[in-house]
Amino acid sequence: IEEHSRPDVHRVFPSSPEEAALFRDTSVSSLESLKAITNPSSVVIVGASETPGKASERRTRSLLEGGYQGKFYPVNPKRETIFGHKAYPQVSEIDTDEVDLAVLIVSRDHILDSVRQCCEKKAKGIIVITAGLGESDVDGKALEDEMLQIAADNGTRIVGPNCSGLFSAVGNVNLLGVPGVPAGKLSVIAQSGNVIDSLCYYAASRNAGFSTIFSAGNAIGFSFHDYLEYLNYDPLTEVIMLYVEGIREGREFLEVASKVSTNKPIIAIKVGNSEAGVRAAASHTASIAGAREVIEQAFRQAGIVQASNVDEMFQIAQALGSCPLPASNRVAVLSEGGGDNAIAAENSSSCNLHVPLHSQKAQEKISPPLLDRMPAQNPIDYGGVAEVDPIRIAKVSDAVISTGEVDGLYISGFY
Repeated sequence: IEEHSRPDVHRVFPSSPEEAALFRDTSVSSLESLKAITNPSSVVIVGASETPGKASERRTRSLLEGGYQGKFYPVNPKRETIFGHKAYPQVSEIDTDEVDLAVLIVSRDHILDSVRQCCEKKAKGIIVITAGLGESDVDGKALEDEMLQIAADNGTRIVGPNCSGLFSAVGNVNLLGVPGVPAGKLSVIAQSGNVIDSLCYYAASRNAGFSTIFSAGNAIGFSFHDYLEYLNYDPLTEVIMLYVEGIREGREFLEVASKVSTNKPIIAIKVGNSEAGVRAAASHTASIAGAREVIEQAFRQAGIVQASNVDEMFQIAQALGSCPLPASNRVAVLSEGGGDNAIAAENSSSCNLHVPLHSQKAQEKISPPLLDRMPAQNPIDYGGVAEVDPIRIAKVSDAVISTGEVDGLYISGFY
């Protein structure tokens, strides 16, 4: 807590290359590209469809039903219209000289031609949904390399491939194929579409929402630290969630994460630490995993909170997003029984939390809601009264906080 406290104000996007260079020397092009990708004035979907059930139909529908206000150009040589919009046989025939964002949902054989045509239209970013590339075989990796080179030669950046899309509240862009993604203050960077789907459904059922969701996929165009840096400057993002299978440019990632975590909490699931996990990560996104001990220590030093599953990650993110950061590591432990108090006190110590002895003056303030003659030293036992009168918990909590001797509460037990 003491090492990773963060200010209450948010960063804003740097106004000059010099200002951006103070954060990371190579940040300007990535930040500017991601700004255009998350708030595009025009979107092309290559392979757009209105055939129910298709991946391209779901993403076309989620974009249009998500309130996108920019220009939309569906590309499908077999259709004259897509959801009431004029369809084009290929990107080169779109009646504009420039587009901001292109989304490719085409077969592997058509990837390079589609990338070339999008670059000719001066696309600032291309999201490649198509799978079966670098994660599949040597030929797929060669296609990725060639695609990346074509894009780089034209100043275009690639998201993916083998990804599920993008969500951006600021741009009203929903290219995930998941309907009704709620807007909010959480942001996600993930190498798994299934994880993103789960987080979206959690949010919908738990009154939470997202600022930005980046589906990184094979992550050949942007690195994780590029996405992290963007979210650090995004004024709508308050908490960042990561699902990581493998990290390229690990030193840069940790340097950026160390700076971002002092401003916004980062919660991460890192898979690929076990033999089975390594196999799963390699077959999914062609990622190279790392030893568990090394990853855990590196994440800890960078201020990244690790979670073991998606539900835990979401709960931690919600807690950190809704609770102010405590001013110190002093906590009061409250429970209905001595056993729970003992366990909570031990847990507090292992997490570098301090459970101070309350002053006599503070104890006199805390005692009235407790069972008669129950000590209020800390940890605090309600004395059995909370079972029949749960409001006592709130009264004790208010009294403890009002003493000013702690900055957080650890309430244990089931009520």
